Amino acid sequence: MSKNKEKLIFLSSLLRGGILISLIRKILKMRLLVFSFVLLSGLMFNSCGSNSSKEIQKTTKEEANVEFTCLMHPDIVSSKLGDCPICGMGLVEKE
Repeated sequence: MSKNKEKLIFLSSLLRGGILISLIRKILKMRLLVFSFVLLSGLMFNSCGSNSSKEIQKTTKEEANVEFTCLMHPDIVSSKLGDCPICGMGLVEKE
């Protein structure tokens, strides 16, 4: 018997026994599960990204009114976070 006939006989016996069909079903279920996971995670990250840009816009507007000062030199006041021009310490938010 040739190898091709042996393969066909083997595959037909698997089909008759239902093993090949159940294996194909398991593979399709796994692919559907992976596809669903990728789709849902993409939707979740996309929705999170749109909210974060709105939050960033709100915080930048709120931070526009914040003043920063040096702990060692309270007379130094700046609207931007940075270093004190006198001592080089980092400026902190003015309370």
